[in-house]
This record gives sequence, structure tokens and C-alpha cells, in this order.
Amino acid sequence: MVNELSIEVEELRQCIAILLDHLEAQGPVIHIPQEYYWAIDGNARYDTGCEPSELSIGCLSDDLHQIRRLKRDDANEPVLQHLVWLGAILTSIGERPVYRRNAT
Repeated sequence: MVNELSIEVEELRQCIAILLDHLEAQGPVIHIPQEYYWAIDGNARYDTGCEPSELSIGCLSDDLHQIRRLKRDDANEPVLQHLVWLGAILTSIGERPVYRRNAT
């Protein structure tokens, strides 16, 4: 039997707010120097009994584009895939943060 993890949405929201406040204290802009990353299919990612047989390449600028579309007035409703795109961006920031004091 697999133990399921759970977290309340409000607790997750609070944790995310703490982390974003920390990032903002470092500077208002975060530069993401890399563009591409290795991506593993969602099903294979969680099957730890087998080594992934296929890797693909993800693109952070594509991920960021999809996330930014949420702010548009004519944007579609958020879907779970937005969390995957956001996760890739947050992973990149967490692994290789480069702060800038301005947008240039």
C-alpha cells in the first residue's frame, strides 16, 4: 500500500508566500540564465522501480509564456498543466538563482 501525501491548499499558499517573500527580498527580478532542461514523462517520473527510458527537452521560455498567459484578460481557465510549467520555472530558480535589482 502506498502512503499518500496531502497538504491543505491554504498551507501550500502560506509556504509559497514565504518563499516568494524571500525571493523578493533578494531583488525584484530573477534572471533565469538557462533555457532548456531535461524533462521526464510524468508517468515515468514517479515509477521509481524502473529507470526512465525516454527523456525529452523542456524549454523554460515556453513554460514562462504559458504561465504569463494566465494574466491575460482572454486567458483560458488554469489547468493542472500550469502547475507543471510553474514547477519547471521554480525548480530552475531554486537550483540556480541569479537576482537582478532591475529588469534590464
